[in-house]
Amino acid sequence: MQKKILVTGGLGFIGHHLTKQLLKQDSDCRLSIVDNLSSTKIDFSWLPEQVEVHIMDLLDFNPTEPYDEIYHLASPVGALGILKRNGYIARDILSLSYKIAELSIQHNARLLFVSSSEIYGHDGVHTENVSKVVPNYRGTRLEYSLGKLLSEEILYNLSIDHRLNFSVCRPFNVFGEQQSAELGFVIPAFFQHALHQRPLPVFMDGKQKRSFCYVQDIVDAMLLVMERGAKSGTYNIGHDGNCVSILELAGKILEVTGSRSGIAFVDPIEIYGEKYAEAFDKIPDLTKMKEELGWVPKVSLEDALKQLVVFYHKQENPDNAD
Repeated sequence: MQKKILVTGGLGFIGHHLTKQLLKQDSDCRLSIVDNLSSTKIDFSWLPEQVEVHIMDLLDFNPTEPYDEIYHLASPVGALGILKRNGYIARDILSLSYKIAELSIQHNARLLFVSSSEIYGHDGVHTENVSKVVPNYRGTRLEYSLGKLLSEEILYNLSIDHRLNFSVCRPFNVFGEQQSAELGFVIPAFFQHALHQRPLPVFMDGKQKRSFCYVQDIVDAMLLVMERGAKSGTYNIGHDGNCVSILELAGKILEVTGSRSGIAFVDPIEIYGEKYAEAFDKIPDLTKMKEELGWVPKVSLEDALKQLVVFYHKQENPDNAD
């Protein structure tokens, strides 16, 4: 039987890679994408004809055909991307969450809700059942994280009284080809500066730590959670072996690009204003993914950065691309 799949935010960074993988593993699936192009601008002319692309807000999308699976990625994204929606981020996230819950219930579709590691709210190694903390700082990032956390709880509560079959995944620091520096993602920003021989802008002292996970690993994990994740289950997805400080990351990118541009320590508040808040240190505990679903991330930070050098060089010199 032909599987019918809906991907919201399917033309964004992660959605782009997810769509490619879905078509690779089942070229006969009936795939629909809804995206308002509000974040990453990625060429989608490569999509085959059988893929239905709806360039519109998800809130205005009212399909008549049923879906078997729904991947919900539509959301404001990026430390800088969310700033322009300050004061409205939670409303945006919650409105989309209610909409996708209604569609999932209406079509009796299996739903994968893509949440965020931001919901933990504090430094440390995070397990899915650890207590969540509301930090004492204020700003757009906190509004974003609370919107994601409340969305998870809404889905759970709706599933008690309705036929809502969903799982949640919480990605940690995804990176890869097609990610946007303009939205505040650090790895594409560092590559952009390194290749143009400009100092890499490291916020504060650069000691803040991140666990970076290559996008293909994230996509593989999402597909597995959709296929075999527990109903109402929540799963961290990331790479616990790719933990580095931002200053260490800058050094790795300078090394892999051969750039002599150096490093500039900057205060993000002076640049972006008081709405900005730097993320806390976060490392995923992947015990549930490993023990319940048998999944482990495969791509090291070093190998992924080497792949990205090739990608960015081709972007800079398209005439020399193979």
